[in-house]
Amino acid sequence: MSVFLICCFLGIFLILIWCSLQGPEGRCPTCSQQDNPKDRLEYIVISPALLEEWTVRDKHLMIIDLRPSTHAETDFDTIPGSLRIPRRQLRSCFYFLPPRTKLVLHDTTAFTSLDSTAEEVLLMIGIPAVYVLEANKCAWHAYAKGKRGGIELLPE
Repeated sequence: MSVFLICCFLGIFLILIWCSLQGPEGRCPTCSQQDNPKDRLEYIVISPALLEEWTVRDKHLMIIDLRPSTHAETDFDTIPGSLRIPRRQLRSCFYFLPPRTKLVLHDTTAFTSLDSTAEEVLLMIGIPAVYVLEANKCAWHAYAKGKRGGIELLPE
């Protein structure tokens, strides 16, 4: 009788181990790493109004201006508190970000994605998503101009 119980226990134990190695669809999780959405960085487009709200309320916010230096020097409506970092130096700066940083990227061109190494660095330090300011070349400029003109775009 005790041999039977031990065999049942070992069988159940082996079944539990086998089930824990299987993914949600019956596949081994190590075989389907490319399909796992947590292995990819998420890019979320945000509006200038949302960015302004975050600058007031979020202490873990970092805004990086990716525009070329010629645009940043002549544009008087730069985002307050933003850092201008060239794309080629971006990856090395990510190593110094705190894990809970809310990262916002600003560029005048349509932003598609970071390179795979930069994505890996951000995922490694615990940043699963990057926020991208609207791709409209004049989005922040028009928003800032509307704020200066007395137009309130955010509900108070």
